[in-house]
Amino acid sequence: IGSSDSGRSWLIQLLGQAAAAAAAAHVLKVSCKGLAGQSYDATVAVLSAAAAEVVGRCPGLLLLDDLDLITPAASGDPGQQEQDQTTATRLAWWLADLMHWSATQPRPIAFAATCTDAATIPACLRAAGCLDTQVKTPAFGVQGRAALLLSGLRSKGSGFSGDLDRIEGLAGKQLEGFDARDLQLVVDRAVHAALRRHTAAAAGAGIQGSHRSPPAAAAARSGSPRLLDRLGSGSSSTSDSSVASPTTAAAAAANTQQLLVTAADLEQALSGFVPASFWRAGQQKGQQ
Repeated sequence: IGSSDSGRSWLIQLLGQAAAAAAAAHVLKVSCKGLAGQSYDATVAVLSAAAAEVVGRCPGLLLLDDLDLITPAASGDPGQQEQDQTTATRLAWWLADLMHWSATQPRPIAFAATCTDAATIPACLRAAGCLDTQVKTPAFGVQGRAALLLSGLRSKGSGFSGDLDRIEGLAGKQLEGFDARDLQLVVDRAVHAALRRHTAAAAGAGIQGSHRSPPAAAAARSGSPRLLDRLGSGSSSTSDSSVASPTTAAAAAANTQQLLVTAADLEQALSGFVPASFWRAGQQKGQQ
């Protein structure tokens, strides 16, 4: 439970990763934001397919991110369309029945969801046997910010080249007050910095290699009979291939390696970056 910028989506993703690592669970995440506004039948079709996949590969965990977008509790707002509320109520009861049914199976699956507040989803989904345990998103500490940074890097197929103490040091000194959305932007900027660094290094290596004279041309200019004989016998071709092959193999291996973000990349990402949460604080201070 928390606001949209509280990191609740990242935390539920970490929950799924922990379940997969500890219990070898099959974890499936459904973004309810993409289902908001769709018909009852279309939404049930997507949720049914997701539940069937998780049930078929138990132990399983079904994550429903932004659940309150498709099953909002009745707000009493007269401007809200009746059909929307009717669809939301039907979906809430359908999900509650699914959760109760799963609990009776020999190999039940688990459910977890995110929402803005417990009151934003109907009571039937908060009843015993459904989503009956509430966890409010805490304010981020040093370890929490470091964990979100590492999780964000992993979600982009990257890693951190330093140790945990190093990234916690950055999270404590330079990321104080950052919310989840700010941290996600920092991750994006750090990955871009790492890509620029790798691209520049690869370009520099290519330019350095292009300045080397080909062995055949060097031998022809030297006029050395011994070198010319070797060229005519084809030994230099073999030598060239023996030199080029490790380089080509190394380049291919480098392309398949995981992109590692360094502390310098993170510091470069923070250079000149003002988080949105600080903008809001400045605006509120100016209005006072």
